[in-house]
Amino acid sequence: MVRSLALIPLGLALAVPSALAADKPPISLAKVSKWEINYDEDSCHLFARFAGGKETALLALTRDAPGDWLEMKVFGKMVKSETIAMPVQVAFGAQPKPFKREAVAVTATGKDKLPAMIVHGLRLDGWEYSAKSSEQLVAPRLTPDVESEVTSITFKAGSNQRYRLETGSLAKPMSAMRTCTDDLLRHWGFDPATEAALSRRAAAINNPGDWLRSNDFPSKALSRGNNGLVRFRLDVEADGRVSACRVLYRTNPDEFADLSCKLLMQRARMSPALDAAGKPVRSFYISQIKWMSGDW
Repeated sequence: MVRSLALIPLGLALAVPSALAADKPPISLAKVSKWEINYDEDSCHLFARFAGGKETALLALTRDAPGDWLEMKVFGKMVKSETIAMPVQVAFGAQPKPFKREAVAVTATGKDKLPAMIVHGLRLDGWEYSAKSSEQLVAPRLTPDVESEVTSITFKAGSNQRYRLETGSLAKPMSAMRTCTDDLLRHWGFDPATEAALSRRAAAINNPGDWLRSNDFPSKALSRGNNGLVRFRLDVEADGRVSACRVLYRTNPDEFADLSCKLLMQRARMSPALDAAGKPVRSFYISQIKWMSGDW
């Protein structure tokens, strides 16, 4: 049985199959609720509901740190998948070139047990890291003008039909998101102004691919053929010491989440963030791990 682990840098595109069904005009779903924002312990979520004909969907946009990257969740029958991983294309507004990602397909809890997909590493302006670029490459800042111009989100999950969520301008929702993430930083013990002015983010010194290994896979999860996705935050002190690990999101029970943090605390070696003057300061590092047993 195949056992493998992959630590995924934020914002990097994942390889997906290129042979997708021919495009058809997207099915349009209108926004039928107000935007709601949820201040979670470790993340900020924007929610809205959409409907059109017999189709309904719940959209959630999430950030677990200040910045311009988003995680998108869609709950609805249009994202149903027979496999846990599926190729997805996502475009914000009139972007000519959609993001191509590998989405995680799950089933939501609750009486309806709706299919859902989770897509990481998205930006409203369509900007992406080059596959050959360093993880330390500084991405351009996303302006409120760009946010205001985005009035829809179009996606295609696997071989399913394309759908367009008519969101209306995202200027006010994204402004609310920034307020939430600033509060989130303060809750974690970080200063939003210092974080915004960093000249360098905390970064790995040793190879993140060595932080978790095949033989770390939990035996019970392996025997059951379980897979898991764990998103984490490492708190990095000014001397580079990793002082804490926090699980921000997980798709499986604690056997993956707790073990991930235990091993990351033992093996991760970091260089500290630098403030605007180049002085080392306490900050954090966020990434995610796929625990894979057999096919993902």
